[in-house]
Order: sequence, then C-alpha cells, then structure tokens
Amino acid sequence: MNVLILGATGWIGSATLVNMLEKYSDLKLTLVSSKKNTITFKSKKFDVIDFHEFKNLKNKKYDMFFNYAFLTGNKILKLQKEEYLKLTDNLIYGVREFLTNNDIKKSLLTSSGAIYWVGTSKETIYSSQKLKQESVFIEDCTNLNINFSVARIFGLIANFYNVSYQYALNSFIKQAKSLNRVQINSEAPVYRSYLFLDYLINFFEESSNNETFDAVNININLEILAESIATYFNVKYIEPNYLNKNISDTYISKNDFFSKNFKLNFKDELYKIIKFTEKPNNILLKGKV
Repeated sequence: MNVLILGATGWIGSATLVNMLEKYSDLKLTLVSSKKNTITFKSKKFDVIDFHEFKNLKNKKYDMFFNYAFLTGNKILKLQKEEYLKLTDNLIYGVREFLTNNDIKKSLLTSSGAIYWVGTSKETIYSSQKLKQESVFIEDCTNLNINFSVARIFGLIANFYNVSYQYALNSFIKQAKSLNRVQINSEAPVYRSYLFLDYLINFFEESSNNETFDAVNININLEILAESIATYFNVKYIEPNYLNKNISDTYISKNDFFSKNFKLNFKDELYKIIKFTEKPNNILLKGKV
C-alpha cells in the first residue's frame, strides 16, 4: 500500500499517519509538509519532504493521496491578502502538478464548511480560496481519471488535538486538565457539526464514486461536548447561564449524506480519542532533519 500525505505534520495528517500504520503491514509512506522534517511515533522515525520536492515527484504510483495542506484563515491578517493568495494558489496548482505527473488511484481533499459563505456577507478570502481549491482539484481528478472524495469539514475530533488551539474541543480539555472544571463562556447556545476523522478515512478507502459532501457525523449543542469532557476527566461541569436563549454562532451542516452511512455513540468515540491522545506512549514527535 503506497500512501502520500500532504500536510503530514498537522493535526489531521498526524492522525491519518497512525490510522494507516495500524491498518497496513505493507505500508509505504511519502510524507509532505511545508519544510523538511521528521516524525517519530512509537520509536519509528519517518522522513518528511518539503513542498518543493513534492511538486518535483514524477512517475510515482500511489494507492491513496491525502490532500490536507492549506493556510488557515487566521493567516490572512499576518500575511496580508496578496501574499495569502499567492501561497494558497501555489498549494492549489502545486497539487495539480503532482496529480498530472504521477499515477494516483484515489485522492481525498479536505475542504471546509466555510465554502458556503461564498456569495454571502460572511465570505472571506479563505472561503473563496477553499472553493477554488475544490474546483481545481475536482477538475484535475476528473480529467486524469482519479477517483476522488471532497470532504467539507465543519468541526473535527481526532487524535493529537493540541490544547493550545482555541477550538471548543481543545479548550474544554484544557479547562478540565488545568482548572478542574469545564464551562461554556458563550452568552447564547452554540451548535456545531463534528466529524470523527477515522470515519472519513474509512469511507474514503471504501468509496468508489466521485463524491463531494459535508463530512459530518453529528450536529450537537456544545453543552454535550463540554459535559462529556467533564465526565471523562471527572471534573465539575458548570452549566451555562445564557443571557440570550437564541442560538448563536451556528456552524452546522444540514447534509446527511455522510452521517447516514455511519452510526456512532458520540461519547464512546470521543473517549476513545481522548484516551489514545493522553497515553504517554502515543506521543508523536516532530523534529528537524
């Protein structure tokens, strides 16, 4: 099994690496990040090539290509608009170069629920560039006869979450570990659509159709997530005292294409991921070459 992961040192890439290692004894990996790097997991060390080397790959064969690399929206302010557009276009068309010059059976692109903002008052450079990435990727895979999946992610739950990130999952875990309690600070109820990453990888491996879909396992009120994390760490859950009962900041999908294919127990899946990530021997180390 020959697999390439673009964005291998990120949260999704790291979790996908472990997913592949657990499944395939004959696994051959090509890992790509923005810089040359190494990843070590359970004493196994893997080299990571940079994006320039990735673009120069030619006449290689891959059973699966995971396309995870992109610049998040919070980079726009730091880089400024023109530089952000330049760098994201380089990613989009660098993938085109790779797809054209190599033999790929199946390819997964992780997109974003933010693409639905395009054409609305919420549109950002990030959302329009993600939509562009989708369009170019689908066009290239179609022209090159590569089986593809485009998965629009809203919220993610996966191994190797980083508590320094300000996502709800990470924030609640950080509260539980450092403050011995979990509390929602929103002034109104917040709902989110969540994906458990392993379900997406399983679907991608088994799918034979070219699909674009919202990758969502469940839509929940964040109270469920917060209370579940408090229960796992055996700390106090402080019920929110909303000033406004109207739903606030809703970022959910109404598309059930993906969720109807997989039934899950939310707490069981959440606890499995927390248990894995918190295990001392499951640390994934990243270092310079």
